[in-house]
Amino acid sequence: MRYVGAHQTVGQVNLSPKPASDPCALHSSQLFNTYGHIERRSAHTAVTRHNKRMNNQKTKPTDQSVEEFLNAVEPRVRREDGIRLNQIFREVTGADPVMWGPTMIGYGSFNYQSLSNPRTRGVWPKTAFSPRKAKHSLYGLKDFPEGAALLPELGKYTEGAGCVYVTRLTDIDESVLRALISIAWNQTVDAW
Repeated sequence: MRYVGAHQTVGQVNLSPKPASDPCALHSSQLFNTYGHIERRSAHTAVTRHNKRMNNQKTKPTDQSVEEFLNAVEPRVRREDGIRLNQIFREVTGADPVMWGPTMIGYGSFNYQSLSNPRTRGVWPKTAFSPRKAKHSLYGLKDFPEGAALLPELGKYTEGAGCVYVTRLTDIDESVLRALISIAWNQTVDAW
């Protein structure tokens, strides 16, 4: 089953006809609610609600204090690195940090629209980081060709789909990090 949102619907939506011989098959107007009960709705209503929820951006700016968040980060070495990263990002961007969701610290923002799915759009920080327990996640450093070309000079890191993971700041070259942040900060593209 597929659930969307914490409080409501889309259990299972089947828009293709099921053979009548399958007694367990749900008609397209039958959905499971979060309590496992079948609800009857039109398939159009279910898909429309599903699409509206899927287009809602999960990670958004919050009013949470960056300093309070960083002071609460554990373990201690991750907290110290997070405080230092905040200083570096602030110096390079000249921007005040903003909490994005519960754990991401972002600098600036831009509007994006996915080239592969034009309905997917939102606002995202130009560059950001998150001091996670195992590694720091750094965002925006490899999104543009100049950053991707410079990235190998950073030092010891691994890559995720949309971020760079760094275990300790002592493992990387701070001047390269500053250059990568600057590249991300100075881009003005409003589409992906």
